[in-house]
Amino acid sequence: MLQFRGLAVRLLFFSLLSIVLSQVALARDEYRGWWQEEYGAQSTSGDAVCQLCHERGGGGNGWNRYGWLVRSLYLSNSDITDIEQRLKQSLSDVENFATDPNDAGSPTFLQEIQANAQPGWRQTDNNRIRYVDDPDKFIGPPASLPCALLVDAGDSELTCSTRNPIPTSIPAGATVKLTTVATGFTAPVSALSAPGEPESIYVVEQGGQIWRVNLRTGEKRLFLDFSNKLVANYGNPIPSFPGYDERGLLGFVFHPDYATNGKVITYISEDFQTGRAHFSTMPPGQDPDHQSVVTEWVVLNPLSPTPSASNERILMVVDQPQFNHNGGMLAFGPDGYLYIALGDGGLRNDEGVGHSSDGNGQDIDTILGSIVRIHSDAVAPINGRYGVPTDNPFFGSSGLHEVYVYGLRNPYRFSVETRGSNDFDLYIGDVGQDAIEEVNRVSSNNPGVNLGWNHKEGSFYFSVIDGTTYVSPTPPFGVNLPPMQDPIVEYDHEEGISVIGGYVYRGSAVSALQGHYVFADWGRGFANNGRLFMIAGNNQLREIRVTNGVSMHITGFGKDANQELYVVGSPDFVVSANTGLLQRVEPEDDMCLPIKTRRETLALICL
Repeated sequence: MLQFRGLAVRLLFFSLLSIVLSQVALARDEYRGWWQEEYGAQSTSGDAVCQLCHERGGGGNGWNRYGWLVRSLYLSNSDITDIEQRLKQSLSDVENFATDPNDAGSPTFLQEIQANAQPGWRQTDNNRIRYVDDPDKFIGPPASLPCALLVDAGDSELTCSTRNPIPTSIPAGATVKLTTVATGFTAPVSALSAPGEPESIYVVEQGGQIWRVNLRTGEKRLFLDFSNKLVANYGNPIPSFPGYDERGLLGFVFHPDYATNGKVITYISEDFQTGRAHFSTMPPGQDPDHQSVVTEWVVLNPLSPTPSASNERILMVVDQPQFNHNGGMLAFGPDGYLYIALGDGGLRNDEGVGHSSDGNGQDIDTILGSIVRIHSDAVAPINGRYGVPTDNPFFGSSGLHEVYVYGLRNPYRFSVETRGSNDFDLYIGDVGQDAIEEVNRVSSNNPGVNLGWNHKEGSFYFSVIDGTTYVSPTPPFGVNLPPMQDPIVEYDHEEGISVIGGYVYRGSAVSALQGHYVFADWGRGFANNGRLFMIAGNNQLREIRVTNGVSMHITGFGKDANQELYVVGSPDFVVSANTGLLQRVEPEDDMCLPIKTRRETLALICL
């Protein structure tokens, strides 16, 4: 009797379930029919974008194809009050009755349902659910759909990928030419002038050497050599990609009082030494790839043929989890404090060993992924090395006291633009990952801002789904995000691959650039075709046309004592080639034509 009653209950259950599934199938089939009628043969092609039966180009197991059934079963399982269990049960029902081989539960289903977005919604006005009994009645998609709720690994829609998220091209701006001043550099990264030396500029090489260049003759002479400080495997962190490295002598700056005290400061990638780090994100028992060491030196006999650096004083040692995303720029502000750029530690997505659970960029208790501000000349500092300005944004509160700006991925180059006696702007070029390159401007009146990484890449929201990265103009559903400041300009990887921060032009030679921020991109792909950009009025991004072309990867900028602008780079991306150039930005050549006057004399008319 009990067996019979159990069998009856099971039969009744399956009968009811069969009715529910039949109704679901009818609704689904009618919708499929309507879709095919509306869009014709396209809805059955391998590349169709259909919210009910979407598959990847050429077939595949895109999950959207059973989104309708998941949603229907989720609604029919209303007796399960726990929404997570309810979703899992609905997914299990799909596996049992739709015979789909994928048995993994995905929270994106639940997020979409709660967002009033049926699994499989696409970001287009054509997505409408029509009712069976009233063809004129329909449900449209939500006004905005986060990309993270729309895509699977096979999605090909531009709105839901890292491909060309900014479809407009960059308009033209000023026109200049590049004049070569000196050659033969090996992986140059920056150029700068020394206080009291108006006729020279110093070129910093990634391999550890610094050259003094005579601006009149182009003659160069070795100034300092720190190559013995570099990591032992410099130039070969990736055996399958020999010659590429992001480590080295990445930062060099003269002290504002260099003319009298002879001090310079370096940022060098050095070998790991146990117990030396002042800051580390490494878990116990795991060593970092290397250490970033910020050191103060005193230059002896600076203008002699054989200057040298002595009185080595280490200011800061930071464990770097991976070889890349080191930042490295050093600069003094008008306040006399030292600003230091540090990347997120490397790898992708700000994840992995040595990265916080939310990413180093978002962790204000971590020095990585930030620009820090310290007082290198502090008298009797508490830590014995430097002071921390008391007006730093996190001084005396939660967060690392040294941090001035955070939310950065790889601020390889930044500059300090003075607006007043102590007022200034930081212009920060932050290198993106798969989609967006950006320039940020941070006012000294608003320190402590979060520049977004890894919640954002540029102004776009950044997501990782099943190992694939996406950017979207809309935030992910149901995620509470902190306040973030967007960049002033950005461009996607259709335009370039790695932003190189520059300077606001304050020289006099190129009037079209006066007062505009000038920066660059390393080059599209791995071709030696760097590009120059400027920020015009109202934060408009413009490309600077170079009449004689850019035949190198641009890796850095520099200014001389007259505030004229220079670029450094090399046609080779390996760090061992001595093909690097120092070039000055100059006004374009006038086009001059000889004409004969009435008096039979020749004159030049220049356009």
